Amino acid sequence: MALPVPQTRFASPYRPDQLLDDIIGLTLALDPSEATVLVDELHLAGWVSRPAGPNVPLLNGPDAVIRIVPARSEAGIREVRLRLRRAVRRQEAQLDGAELVLDGQVGRLNLEPTD
Repeated sequence: MALPVPQTRFASPYRPDQLLDDIIGLTLALDPSEATVLVDELHLAGWVSRPAGPNVPLLNGPDAVIRIVPARSEAGIREVRLRLRRAVRRQEAQLDGAELVLDGQVGRLNLEPTD
């Protein structure tokens, strides 16, 4: 029998001074067949897509945008776009192979592999 896992194990409690408000976008690297399945499923959920380049669909949903790019080597999340609770001066940080850029009220976490 599985035991319930308390949410606090995975989520930090809300703090009024925290900078991150929400995730507003993702860039996903997927194989063409996986991309087609995801686009079809999101269409069923009411998301709207348009081309953002050759083989690059852009999906608009409630409060978020998903961009799908062809996977060159591994499939996965390439970028996370963030909405911040307050404006900040441009800041850049390297985080174990990823790059975090905060500027104004947006942030971008670039997870693109350097292969």
